[in-house]
Amino acid sequence: AREGVDIKRIQPELKPKPTRGTGQALNELESEAIKGYTGGDFAPIVQHQLGNTDSINDWSRYKFSASTVDNQINRIESGLLKLDGHKGVTHRGINFRAAEQQTKFLSQFKKGSVWKSNSFQSTSIDISDAEVFAGRNVEGVRGAILHIDGRSGRKVSKFSLIPEQEVLFMKNTPFRVDRIIGDEIYLTEISG
Repeated sequence: AREGVDIKRIQPELKPKPTRGTGQALNELESEAIKGYTGGDFAPIVQHQLGNTDSINDWSRYKFSASTVDNQINRIESGLLKLDGHKGVTHRGINFRAAEQQTKFLSQFKKGSVWKSNSFQSTSIDISDAEVFAGRNVEGVRGAILHIDGRSGRKVSKFSLIPEQEVLFMKNTPFRVDRIIGDEIYLTEISG
């Protein structure tokens, strides 16, 4: 650099901006699919995305069947793409039935590596929501919390039947693992 030249003035710091949606209104099917996902239909969708559809024993509880789950996923994805991204830190709490499950999950994360999930990632702006999902302060429950500094997650609170500040990330969104402190993982979204 030349002496006396302020590099930051010439080359301002590039700060990631939230991802822009298409600006189109969601159609009724997209809106209902997101509403269903945030209201309890997430289990078969996530299990299907992870390839564990056989683990769903009672499809009658849901508004769709095993044969139409892909349609539901497509509606959620197309709806999410119409919404603007949320820039900022959100939190995801996960609980496990057994210590081995928690250990296996946490072993995926190595500082500096890139992590992606094969399913949607439901997060919350409010850390206390993540703490509840992680089973904090519940004896015998093992959990983990992901703290995600993201920009492409979509705020879906207005579609939700459950009052939480939910931000939903698409499957395969890439995150860099910045820190690991016990059962808490700190991630930053990176370009895919």
